[in-house]
Amino acid sequence: MKLSILVPTHNRYRYLLSLIEYFCELSIQGVELVIQDSSEDNSEILRYLNDFPDNEISYYHNTSPKNITHNFENGVANCKGQYICAIGDDDSFTPQIIDLVDYCQKNNICSVNIRPRVHYLWPDSTSRSLFLKKSLGGSFLCRQMTSDYVVTSTKSEIEKFLTNGCCGYLDFDFGKLYHGLVKRSILEEIKAIRGSYFSGISPDIDSAIAISLVAEKILVTQQPYTIPGHGFAAEQTHHVSGAHLRDLSNAPHFRGRQGYEWDQRIPFLWVGETIWAETALKCLNSLGYSASVFDPVPLYALILAKYRGLEAAVTDHVKQLGNRSQVRPIYFKAIYLKLNIVFKKIKNRLQRIIFPNFIVEVFSVPTTSACARRVSKLGWIWKS
Repeated sequence: MKLSILVPTHNRYRYLLSLIEYFCELSIQGVELVIQDSSEDNSEILRYLNDFPDNEISYYHNTSPKNITHNFENGVANCKGQYICAIGDDDSFTPQIIDLVDYCQKNNICSVNIRPRVHYLWPDSTSRSLFLKKSLGGSFLCRQMTSDYVVTSTKSEIEKFLTNGCCGYLDFDFGKLYHGLVKRSILEEIKAIRGSYFSGISPDIDSAIAISLVAEKILVTQQPYTIPGHGFAAEQTHHVSGAHLRDLSNAPHFRGRQGYEWDQRIPFLWVGETIWAETALKCLNSLGYSASVFDPVPLYALILAKYRGLEAAVTDHVKQLGNRSQVRPIYFKAIYLKLNIVFKKIKNRLQRIIFPNFIVEVFSVPTTSACARRVSKLGWIWKS
């Protein structure tokens, strides 16, 4: 088996079913779809799978995992492919991904960082455009792409990431499992060091850091071998739906983690940035690497810039750490970041108007897999 496409899922069949149908439609030799399901009631998916007796669909149901990290752990263990790619149940992939695997095998690429310049919003998404406040649900955006490149100095990327407060990990040249590709042997090497494929509370960033510490050669590409989707269920988990106003101790990341020790340098707040920073530090520790260059100031400033109502929590946290003198510089940096965020949003909108080639195509389709069908046929995307 060349490739395993891993899909951990939990109570989100409304997205998953279209992905299964799409996979069976493609029938790619050497590729398996591994569904790792922790849903309480799986009767719906069992009925659906009866209509698709595909030998390359491996379905595993286990209700014991209490959080997504445990589900990922079980899923990787069940994969048979020489390479593994993990996507969400609301995501999809294009058939060209098998060509990517062939390229990696021929060129000894350990992992691929897929940064597709495409994004799909499911019809139930509440996202709206900046100016017109028009619903963007059911739309798919496709942008021009840059050339691929290979990275061999990933440990320096990790140092830059740490000095940046562990913020914006998607902007760094890490190896990736989630919306990426990684050799199975790399994951086995990680498990041999720490006893498990994953640690921390967010498997996507944990695997990115761990792979980057072990892999010697990483390919970075913007070609859409995977298609990220975004629906209402995801909004319920992340900050876009106001999750940062909730108690982090009730976050799904902590289910089954009694006695978990949170890094004291990171504010105990439910936002993506704190989850990622916490996971990155735990991952480095689990693999025996120092995080001494970690600078939390950019993290504090970004939280203030992105989220309303957290000023007191961040300020109190900094003071409790005995860093009162840092409060004012943090607020100045937060103002700069806030202005930069607003500027980028306006710039992106203006580019759509002034430079029509900046955004090549926008179209409406019902599912992420419908996007994948269309994107796979867009000749300008696939660079040799």
